[in-house]
Amino acid sequence: MTIGELIPKAESWEALFGALAALLLGVLATWWTNQRRTQQNVQPESDNEFDPEAAKQIEFGDRALSDVVNAMPMIRFDIDNLAHVYAVSLHASIVQLCGGCLALAKTEHSAGVPILLRSLYEAVVDLDNLVRDPDYRERMEAANLVQFLKVLEASPSNPLLAGLAERHDLVALKTELSSQLEDLHSRRRGQMDFRARCEAVSRGNEYKSIYLLLCLDAHNNVTSLFDRHLSGRESGQVEVSVFGDGNPVGLATRVSMGVGWMLQSAEFVHGAFHTGYAGIAQLQKQHTDLRKAR
Repeated sequence: MTIGELIPKAESWEALFGALAALLLGVLATWWTNQRRTQQNVQPESDNEFDPEAAKQIEFGDRALSDVVNAMPMIRFDIDNLAHVYAVSLHASIVQLCGGCLALAKTEHSAGVPILLRSLYEAVVDLDNLVRDPDYRERMEAANLVQFLKVLEASPSNPLLAGLAERHDLVALKTELSSQLEDLHSRRRGQMDFRARCEAVSRGNEYKSIYLLLCLDAHNNVTSLFDRHLSGRESGQVEVSVFGDGNPVGLATRVSMGVGWMLQSAEFVHGAFHTGYAGIAQLQKQHTDLRKAR
């Protein structure tokens, strides 16, 4: 079964309404942006590139990303070993997400950086667990089964999944997947919540600080909305910005964080697969020196 099979064609009134709403929001966003640019409240391009701290972090991040990508062919793994496959795939996702953070940081769409960072960090925690315990792959499989079973259980009453039962034997599929999950639970290899995953690799303090702050952005909490869009002016008026980043120092910190996690990921996989890649130590030292110099 592919993800595409789970997505029906948009032929309902709800889909039509959603498309019209998206179009309207797009028109309003364009009008608002043009109004702001006419009033010179914001530049056509992002101001992030003019912040020296953010510029330094982005420049180093681009160089580190290139080196890490160039070193990936050094990794040799057993395709029949699922722990190997999961580790390499997690590293690839971390590298890609870090590249996405760097790309967004160079534009006026930098509000997406912390949202990508949350996913990046979750992958780093999984990889950290996996390189310490190859059997952790079963925890990952349990988490995947739990989520997929939720989709299958909702399909009979969810109009967005209409037609799924006509193409697949959902009863047999649910029975098979539930059996796999029960087997993992019987061996105490069930899904771990994210806090437990962090604590298992001595990242409990990161969970209770960095990760929870990233969740504020991912969930569009009020604090994040204010940080992204509201800023005060000398006149006492409040300016609402659609694009850009009102906190360039915060952007520099976030970029540094993402690059640091990517380097950790490279350290994990090259160490686990004994590639002999020596460049990672030098990159990590440069990253630490750059962070201390801020």
